[in-house]
Amino acid sequence: MRKFKLNPHTKKLKWLMVLVLSIDTTCTLIGQPDSYWHSPLTGNEGNDFFRLFLVQGYIPFIIWSILYILAMLILVSLIPGRTAAVIMYALILGHYFGASTWLDYRFGFGASGPIIYGALISLAIVALNGNNNGSSSVEEKSSNHRNHGH
Repeated sequence: MRKFKLNPHTKKLKWLMVLVLSIDTTCTLIGQPDSYWHSPLTGNEGNDFFRLFLVQGYIPFIIWSILYILAMLILVSLIPGRTAAVIMYALILGHYFGASTWLDYRFGFGASGPIIYGALISLAIVALNGNNNGSSSVEEKSSNHRNHGH
């Protein structure tokens, strides 16, 4: 079996992905109406697939969520770097959106909630990138390419 190496940014990014997925799951549970806790069929979830588990009760939903997060973690750990990065960014963006809907509509933060949450995720991505000079790796490669006459 071929072993793929993740670059250091991708290795760190997977833990941010786990955090963002966990925040979405937490917001989903905390944001349930009072009726959910004695009648799970009243569960509120915009994603029909996740709703299948939510309406079974909070324990099946938590179990499903843990299995889902673990499966995504294993998936991005086993596939090649760029493909893993694309999947991680897609999951981060998708679950950022999921949590943002809770922050805005259910918890009453309005547009400020998603903006601040998005800024925090962006700061984490930049910090994980590890470039202290503020340039992205693409900018650095381009600059190195020009400076070395390639």
